[in-house]
Amino acid sequence: AKEFIPIFLGGGDKWLPVVPLVEGLVFYAMFTSLYTTSDDFLTITGNVRYTAYTWWVQALVTIAIVYPLYQLAGLEGVAYSRGFIGLIMFFVVSLLVAQKCQFAFRQIVIVVWRPVVAGVMMYIVLINISSLWLLENWLVLIIKIILGAVLYVSFTFILWWLAGKPESGEKTFLEMMKKKVVS
Repeated sequence: AKEFIPIFLGGGDKWLPVVPLVEGLVFYAMFTSLYTTSDDFLTITGNVRYTAYTWWVQALVTIAIVYPLYQLAGLEGVAYSRGFIGLIMFFVVSLLVAQKCQFAFRQIVIVVWRPVVAGVMMYIVLINISSLWLLENWLVLIIKIILGAVLYVSFTFILWWLAGKPESGEKTFLEMMKKKVVS
């Protein structure tokens, strides 16, 4: 975000104070993408009223968390509270899907833990390398995009391998690539 914001919002360093806000909202987007898929699953399976319940739960959690975190850390606290709310809602919605759609909660966790951990590991690496280079922001941004893609894919496959190579998207992808290389 440190390189992205000044380039795409223009005006150089005047936008740097919003970088922590954007970083907090990235975690919100990540967790939201995890639970909205499950929320959609409730709708598809005819459990529509439960999706409304999840939105009410999210509203209550938001009311309970946003103001105290604003008092504690200002706007940055609000941004990171959205990420925390997303995490809470992931568990709420996933537990509801597990109950209403006869899934084991463990099955949901097995599907999402590797991409989430890979994303967090990628974030940790990328956030710590920006201070190592004395390059223009646009060049650092391009390098981080390429490196981020390589890191995410690498971490995802390493975690898949460490998990015992389960039947998953990673295995399907590798089998598909193997067929393309052989043919």
